[in-house]
Amino acid sequence: HAMAPHSHSSCNIGAVEHYCLAMAEITEKKEEQLPLREMPGITKISYFGALIDRLHYFWFDGPDKYFADRARKYNSTVFRTNMPPTPPGFPGDPRVVILLDSKSFRTLFDNSLVDTSNVLGGHYMVSTDFTGGFRVLSYLDTAEDQHTRLKSYVQHLFMLNARRWLPEIRRAVEETWDKLQGQLPEAKANDAFGSCVFNFLSRTLLGRDPLEPGPASVGEEGASLCLKWLAPQLAPGVNLGLPHPLEELVFHTFPWPYWTVK
Repeated sequence: HAMAPHSHSSCNIGAVEHYCLAMAEITEKKEEQLPLREMPGITKISYFGALIDRLHYFWFDGPDKYFADRARKYNSTVFRTNMPPTPPGFPGDPRVVILLDSKSFRTLFDNSLVDTSNVLGGHYMVSTDFTGGFRVLSYLDTAEDQHTRLKSYVQHLFMLNARRWLPEIRRAVEETWDKLQGQLPEAKANDAFGSCVFNFLSRTLLGRDPLEPGPASVGEEGASLCLKWLAPQLAPGVNLGLPHPLEELVFHTFPWPYWTVK
């Protein structure tokens, strides 16, 4: 199509601007007119209900359908529901407030409304035995002084080693490609790239090469050691793809103690 004359274009743009402003005003008025309503969802603790919800979350529905069905049921993108892992094996109140829209999501950054201390996901906190008895940064609320100190320290480490990022990334990637090339066709890409990330982070943040010979060397086992340490911590809240009865009994019913991976 031929371009319209400049005057016509200006009129069209002006009409669009007026239309957008009018729609924005209508939307604001509608929002102002919306009545306040009590937050829908679960109001009482029920261990049986929490168990049923856990099965729906992991097996019958899956996380996406689990939340979508409840949003339709309550006709709201903000509601209360149970979140795995659940009692009786995992103590605490399994009820959480779900925020499924961008506007309500901002509430998570309001320290006067949200306390994020001692939680990893939902109400779940891993035993500090896995972290030497310390409450690491993930378990500290943003209002705590120690959270600010540790966050600043981590940022300082990143800045301190900024010049090493590109050379170490290149080095780690070259090592990975050489390893994959030498192991074809049996090469396992996930294992190789896991080692790539572990080696890069060790060299840049810790200043130590995990492949360097010596009593502190972990060789090629660094990434797998981290995975073995991390897996029992995250397993209660994720679907591992194992047979349903086995996974429910072994990973979703009780937390794994630290001695199993010590």
